[in-house]
Amino acid sequence: MTKVELTEKELKLIRLALNSAAQPGETKNAGAALAASLRARGISAQELESLVSRKGNNGGWFTPQKPTTVNWGNCKMPFGKHKEERFKEIDPSYLDWVHDWLVEDDERASRFSRLIEQLEKFLEIEEY
Repeated sequence: MTKVELTEKELKLIRLALNSAAQPGETKNAGAALAASLRARGISAQELESLVSRKGNNGGWFTPQKPTTVNWGNCKMPFGKHKEERFKEIDPSYLDWVHDWLVEDDERASRFSRLIEQLEKFLEIEEY
């Protein structure tokens, strides 16, 4: 039996599925997405059981794969005059303006929290 390693995405799905603050729908969707990911990679139930039951040198249950580096410049603007353009193709001053516009209103900030996070990562905004 080969050594099973969980991807960063699978680890995030496990964390979400087990997060006591997650909404019931999020927990259900995370579990379904985790199962789909494991099936797509051909991981059997027996392999997963062996992963959970063994202890590694670090005392953990598994050895996660190294995370991939995200190129935040490839994120796309979902609306406005630059809709569907990649961040790296848009003037940073415009992206900064969009970020400020989004965070100034609580409802917008909540609705576009993922976009705000992407903009902050791309623009390397330290604190808002």
